[in-house]
Amino acid sequence: MTQAMEGGSFPQSVPTFRHMMSGIKIGYNSRMARGWESKAVEEQQAEARSKPDPAKVRLEPAQVAKEKERQGLLLSRQRVLQQLQAAQNSFHRKMLEAALGDLEAQLARLG
Repeated sequence: MTQAMEGGSFPQSVPTFRHMMSGIKIGYNSRMARGWESKAVEEQQAEARSKPDPAKVRLEPAQVAKEKERQGLLLSRQRVLQQLQAAQNSFHRKMLEAALGDLEAQLARLG
């Protein structure tokens, strides 16, 4: 047997055949203290709980419905714009331009 096979020239973090056969498990962080990751996570969670998120403002049901409608109109507008860029038929382009005008009018009404 060579010295490398016996574990003599490898760093301790690299398991050798002898270590694998003897049941000894050497981890990559065997010398690191446990728990430092969980403490950092715990601090982050506590900080997140203590700060109120301005994006999570309670809205009235009517406001929620209005915002959902607005988002739907914006998505439809985006889809129509993409189709308009790819459209080659003049009749199709006119239909898409009319749809775009209608969507923009609905968005203007919503405010």
